[in-house]
Amino acid sequence: MYNALHDAAYRRVWDKEMVESREVCVIDSNNDIGYYQVKTPSPMRNRDFVTQRSWRHDNSQYMIMNHSVYHKKEPPRKNIIRGTSYYTGYVMEVIGPQATRFTYISQSNPGGKIPAWLVNKLFTVVAPKVIQKMVKACRVYEVWKKNNNPEYMPWLWPDQICTNLIDWNDVSSSANVETTSSCSEEPEDIQVGDITDDIITDT
Repeated sequence: MYNALHDAAYRRVWDKEMVESREVCVIDSNNDIGYYQVKTPSPMRNRDFVTQRSWRHDNSQYMIMNHSVYHKKEPPRKNIIRGTSYYTGYVMEVIGPQATRFTYISQSNPGGKIPAWLVNKLFTVVAPKVIQKMVKACRVYEVWKKNNNPEYMPWLWPDQICTNLIDWNDVSSSANVETTSSCSEEPEDIQVGDITDDIITDT
């Protein structure tokens, strides 16, 4: 599961909501900065995120976490709303020979004019579907990986990292990020049914 969620090439296979994703730079062997754009149901505009991702693992616990940062090479784009991740990620704990406890954490702001109550309501619909999709993808990852660059796992083997190292002059903390482009307005009368109907249809 840990390897499946790390593998950017595999995410392009199972994450149908992903529009664009790439590693921007590497900080060290357990931290990088990446860009991710996600397709959102109409009438909302797509969201994108620039985040610092951190990961670690031992014999029984595996973690992948991220939070938003600003990077000069990835400024907010026209017609895409920049979201903010305050603390988002996965915790996987081995609890038995064939059992793993999976925890999905997300404290984030999708930006735009969606009220907080609607964001919270949508998360109760979206999060279970996201987890189901992840688990399904993880179950067949080993079969896929055998035929797709099976030796390449830079999250485990740092000597395989080929992305440019960070230039600290290019980044700042998320507190200074302007999250919403001036050209990325949405309707103010979005209703929960407008969005959840599309979510249910697309999954």
